[in-house]
Amino acid sequence: MAGTWQRLDHVELSSSGTEIASNTFTAKDNLKIVLYHINTGGYVNPKIQFNGDSGSNYASRYSDNGGSDTTSTGQSEVDLRAGELSSPAETIIYVTNKADKEKLFTSHTNIQNTAGAGNAPARAEVVGKWQNTSAQITSLKFIKSASGSFASGSYVTVFGATGDTVTDEKETLADATVTTSPTVTVDDDFSSDNFTNVGSQSGWGVSSNSMAWTTARGSTVQGEYRALPSTFSGNFVVRFKLTPTTVAYTNGTEEYLWVGLTNSASCNSATSQNQAGVYFHNYSTSDSKYQVTYKTNGGLFGGAVATSINFSSTAYWVEIIKDGDSVKLTLYSDEYSTPVSGGTATSTAGGATDSYTHFVLTGMYHGSSTGSGSSLGTIDDLKIYKDMTEVSDTTTSLAPAAGTRYEETDTRKIYRMVAQSSDYTTEQNLFNLTYATEKQASITSGNDPTGKCVVTHSGSNPESKAYATLTNSINSKNFTIDFTIKRNSGDSGNNWAMVFGSDVWDDNSASGDNKRLMMRYVNGNRIDFMLDAGGSTYTEDNTLTLQGTNTTKYYRITGNGTTAKCEYWASSARSGTADESTGDLNFPTSWLTEDAMNKITFGGWGGGGNSIDVEFSDVEITVGTIAQWKERGTA
Repeated sequence: MAGTWQRLDHVELSSSGTEIASNTFTAKDNLKIVLYHINTGGYVNPKIQFNGDSGSNYASRYSDNGGSDTTSTGQSEVDLRAGELSSPAETIIYVTNKADKEKLFTSHTNIQNTAGAGNAPARAEVVGKWQNTSAQITSLKFIKSASGSFASGSYVTVFGATGDTVTDEKETLADATVTTSPTVTVDDDFSSDNFTNVGSQSGWGVSSNSMAWTTARGSTVQGEYRALPSTFSGNFVVRFKLTPTTVAYTNGTEEYLWVGLTNSASCNSATSQNQAGVYFHNYSTSDSKYQVTYKTNGGLFGGAVATSINFSSTAYWVEIIKDGDSVKLTLYSDEYSTPVSGGTATSTAGGATDSYTHFVLTGMYHGSSTGSGSSLGTIDDLKIYKDMTEVSDTTTSLAPAAGTRYEETDTRKIYRMVAQSSDYTTEQNLFNLTYATEKQASITSGNDPTGKCVVTHSGSNPESKAYATLTNSINSKNFTIDFTIKRNSGDSGNNWAMVFGSDVWDDNSASGDNKRLMMRYVNGNRIDFMLDAGGSTYTEDNTLTLQGTNTTKYYRITGNGTTAKCEYWASSARSGTADESTGDLNFPTSWLTEDAMNKITFGGWGGGGNSIDVEFSDVEITVGTIAQWKERGTA
């Protein structure tokens, strides 16, 4: 089943022609081809070819109006049976476009027949194949095989889709990339049945939804622990609130308090424990420190020492982040937004693989017989997040460890790439031109119904210019200008120009003030194509060669928003690869910053007794927006 159809190409004839050819388009597993053709001068009988293959590589079976089947093999194209009546017809073709398989396709044609509701349309069905098994279809053309031609307005549109099944774009995006929001694996209220006390010292225990500790001189190791709901391995974040209610000690005393995750319920020296936590160590009035511990089967609460912090009877919010092979501790003076000065330390385990099964609080007081002191406090608001990591080196907010999260809100939108849309298309009349200075005999137009402008110039005449005001201004860098040039005669001594500008062209050199877009024939051997922002700011390409005498060429100038180019064909269909094309010229920075292009000027100049005779006609201007991202629902 094909996924979402995407428009790959569209070609419409602006004048009659013997064929309709697509441009080269992106290969897709499935193709849908729409041909709408209008006959002129008789029947057309369109036949289709793929990728320019005209060999005997096609076979088909067809039926007209539900009649008996007829087969055709070893053909150079496939007859679509769509032109037996002199009327418009619609043909829709579906193609399975696998590179290593013969290309199978089905064609349905609806032929208008005689106009009016009293006359039923005709139909034709064709199944065919192209025997190629080495390449996907990336171009096609329809060829007329009867006495008529494809009329202006006939067109072909190609759609493509992959084999993916698409239901809803938002749902698919979310399913493909989702990583859930931070999830609390442990959110403990410190109820008494969750924790187990170790040791006999009074003052330890769980009450009022907090865990209390007391250390005093001479006490044995005390502690509390609870089992985690599952073994933690990988990255995690531990958060809790630590509130010392009494901090009192004298020289010669020492006490410690350790809080974190371990792989056992032991609250003693824990020399064989995996540890990831924080170790608070007070030794004399001038030595109040804490340090991060992160060890695998090693030592008594060792780790990186942070800046000395003199604890007081105030609340601290503690965050321990295990990220890979390191643990980072941060103390906050408020709820995880303002770190305490010097309150960060990081410890590394040296690449060991850790696992953690318990949350442990353990403490001890010891020292000389003359020392005294105690430490009391509570821990509450414990939360442990599994598979989490910090956002950056300076921000310890919680975030998914990898991937993206799709969340639909009124500020999140989906966009799709859409093809060019025309703001307007206009055919420009070239009769009744206005002469730039005084009427020169060397430029004529008159009321010629074809609207052509003829530039004839000889060396005995001065420079001659005539212009027309465009029906619609060119106010964008996205445009297509089609026109025809017939060269009747001319030699190297005389030159001509065709200029679209914000004013009448005033200089045949490259440094005029008003030129915006210019074609000029110079030096008898080339055509210059120029983009000019006024003054000396312009870009130029002079690779087009001059067409021969008594020949007609069909030109197209295309602007795509960033660059522009000029090309021409021998056929008015302007399809397929151009006979000649300039390179892509970058628009000057100041292009159209002052005025839109609203004049088209024709001119001739030269000397030496030589002459030129050139006709310009069929000027058609399309201004629109090139393919761009548009919000879903608006395109």
